[in-house]
Amino acid sequence: LVPAGRASHDPVGALTSAGVIAMLEQGRAAFDWVVLDTPPAAVVPDAGLLNEQVDGAVLVVAAGRTSFDMVSRAVGAIGRDRI
Repeated sequence: LVPAGRASHDPVGALTSAGVIAMLEQGRAAFDWVVLDTPPAAVVPDAGLLNEQVDGAVLVVAAGRTSFDMVSRAVGAIGRDRI
């Protein structure tokens, strides 16, 4: 578990920093699974920014509540081949 810490003035830079990339590489070497929980992919860019650092993604939607447009935008942000 890695707590988020303080809010960053540059979240894009924080997520793509050498430190985060190194942490993910260390996690990949030490564990079978590394799970990252991000805010909604259709709303903020976090999932898309981490996309190059992960092997795959699990897209969670609320049946009957999440609009097709939101799901479509999330799939576009993550990439159909990663889901």
